[in-house]
Amino acid sequence: MILSPQKIAQVLALDQIPQSFAELDAMISSGLPKGSLKASIDHVYSSTEDRNALLYRIIPEASYKRRRDRLTAEGACSPGQHGLADAGVDLLT
Repeated sequence: MILSPQKIAQVLALDQIPQSFAELDAMISSGLPKGSLKASIDHVYSSTEDRNALLYRIIPEASYKRRRDRLTAEGACSPGQHGLADAGVDLLT
């Protein structure tokens, strides 16, 4: 399977479809909609319990609920947390 920025955008349920990895990187760096994380987790697990466990492993529940619309790596990272920066690795392994 060859990964393309368009396929990644589809998994993340992004409204805008990037034409390059550089464009995708810029979109991610500026923050993703909260729904993007949930959409990507939906591709991994079918049960609500498993989805929530992974979601809150990536971003603690209180932090996730404080975010209104967008998730950024800066807003999610603190010592001892994976943060959004590592979320993609967690989902792919």
